[in-house]
Amino acid sequence: MMFMIKRGDQEFGPYSGADIRQYLSSGNIVETDLVRAEGTDRWLTVQDIVGGKAAQPQAATPAPASQPAYTPTPAPSPAPSYEPTPTPPSYAAPSPSPGFGTSAGPAYGGAPAYGSDPGFSSPAPVTPAWGAPEPAVQQFGGAAGVGGAGTLKNGAPLPPNMNWVIVVVGAILTCGLFALIWLFIQAAWFKKLDPQSKGQKFLILYLVGYVGVLALTFGGVGLSIAMPDSSLGTLVSSMGSLVSIGLLVLYILAVFNMKASLEGYFNNVEPINLKLNPILVIFFAVFYFQYHFNRINTWKTTGSLS
Repeated sequence: MMFMIKRGDQEFGPYSGADIRQYLSSGNIVETDLVRAEGTDRWLTVQDIVGGKAAQPQAATPAPASQPAYTPTPAPSPAPSYEPTPTPPSYAAPSPSPGFGTSAGPAYGGAPAYGSDPGFSSPAPVTPAWGAPEPAVQQFGGAAGVGGAGTLKNGAPLPPNMNWVIVVVGAILTCGLFALIWLFIQAAWFKKLDPQSKGQKFLILYLVGYVGVLALTFGGVGLSIAMPDSSLGTLVSSMGSLVSIGLLVLYILAVFNMKASLEGYFNNVEPINLKLNPILVIFFAVFYFQYHFNRINTWKTTGSLS
């Protein structure tokens, strides 16, 4: 069974019983926070539920038979430090997405903003039963898992964490060569995040086509010098220009495919309401992606976005 946590006017979750115990012991949840079973509107305090002083919230439909209670050993997952007066993050908590079975929760790691607890009527006391822990599995692009230190919830590694300013400087000093190499590194990570991603495939086709354009261009110049009275050199050079248009299409397909994978994961599996500007993706993809990679790494290690 999954539970929702409420503090003040904000509601977070859902969490399993093991999650609530873990966040209570770490200080991210306090005993006076309100809790209810998902699908009900009956609120209790965390202290009442964990301490066995009041009833577990009753579902609208008949509840199944209680399962034997035991203390689960939850899989490790990063939990942010609890701030007494946290600064609201720049991303708003998103609405639930039925496709991935998640709902809005505490922004960036599970520590809700502290506030006052509203009163409620005392229910008839019964012994609460958390039951067997729910499997905290999220799925996206065929991968599943609970994550761990240095990984995302679906088991993928954290994104490349080179500062985006360094990527810009490297691109300038190498006339764009470093940016192209780094875009391929990013595409390889996107493939780990979402095995269905085709960004890496489109970039490989782009690179092959780019070599073809160079061959046609220099070949046309060579033919024009060798045969100045022939139009063959001009024809070959024109073919290179046509192929360049196809390269632009491949590039746009690649970066937008990677954009869809990033937004799909961070709006459903680990929702932070991530929205990427399509214009910036087209013109500054490698730098724009890296900027958000740096923010994601900061969030996963500190619990807040810079």
